[in-house]
Amino acid sequence: MKNSIVASLVIFIILLVGGCGQEKKEESKEQGSVEQVNESGEPLEEEVKQFEVKEKIDQLGNESLSGLPTDHLNTIVTEQDGYTYVIEPVFDNNVRDSSALSFMFKVSVIKDGKWVVKGKTTDLTNEIYNTKDLNAKYWFSNTHLGGSNFFVQTNTTFESNSNVDPINQIHRISFSQDGVAHYKKIFDETNNESYETSKSIGYDFIDGLEQTYIIESISIDEETKSRVMDKDGKLLYSIDNYAVDLGEYSGIPIITTLHNDVLFFGRSSEAEAYDFKAKDLIWNEDGTEKSYNLAEGSVEAFTNVENGIYTISFENGEYLVGYTILNKKQASIVSSIALPSELNIEKTFISLNDENVNVYTLVDYKGKATLQKYIIPRIDM
Repeated sequence: MKNSIVASLVIFIILLVGGCGQEKKEESKEQGSVEQVNESGEPLEEEVKQFEVKEKIDQLGNESLSGLPTDHLNTIVTEQDGYTYVIEPVFDNNVRDSSALSFMFKVSVIKDGKWVVKGKTTDLTNEIYNTKDLNAKYWFSNTHLGGSNFFVQTNTTFESNSNVDPINQIHRISFSQDGVAHYKKIFDETNNESYETSKSIGYDFIDGLEQTYIIESISIDEETKSRVMDKDGKLLYSIDNYAVDLGEYSGIPIITTLHNDVLFFGRSSEAEAYDFKAKDLIWNEDGTEKSYNLAEGSVEAFTNVENGIYTISFENGEYLVGYTILNKKQASIVSSIALPSELNIEKTFISLNDENVNVYTLVDYKGKATLQKYIIPRIDM
């Protein structure tokens, strides 16, 4: 009798220990980083995150833009450190009369949903243009908003009897929280001894993950060269015998972005790519030029992240916010969502913070020009 009781206890203990061990194994599967596989033993694809609009603000700052001393049709919007900047550059980009020269910024600032600055004006005419040279005859300017900086490229030509070559200059404008525009000249072509100033030279801007880059395309006789510089004018890359000519896309919505030493440029549906390390375009195995579909529809605005780009595009009467994984092997559109707006959207702008994609739209709300905001959680993290 005593032996049977002992035997039963031993069996019970064995079953108890075995059961606990099985529970711990099941628990470790649930809590540990056990790779999930399909019936063939291959890893399952991670579930794709989808966009959702977390919040929509119908009237940013609780009032229309009509209360600002600006022309809203020329408005641009950017964001930095929790401050939203509503900027109107005031200038004529094709001037032949020195008395008509003007380059000003009117800046309004929103913080925590309230206007903290309205229509702060900074006049940078004398800094942007060569106003002190009496031989200056004709001025042209090209502008680009890159992140929280505004870039201006100017070209000044002179009287034919002055024997002075045209001057190309790049200026960078930044904005402080009090609405003041701050100027810095970062590139002066006449001080650059790398190329002859009399040759054909053009400039464009490239948005990258960390900054905006400057691309200079030069035609010398039948050869072409391009250089890529950082936002301070420091040379980063050179392209020999191939000019990345963004001018051929004039009037066509394009994307130009720099990702991990690869420049993507061209139509969003069939962009080209240039590999700075290989010093060549990227080609398919069959020798045809590789193209990349970066977004659905026509791209209106975009911003960079570590592994791709967020875009705002227009297709079939809708504005879409999309995310595309981007590398030199492929462009993969992960997800997109239509902005839920019944109003006619005149302009769109996009920015990022650590958690959200912030989309700004310029609309006519209750009969007045208004800035609306959509807050959408990021899906790239």
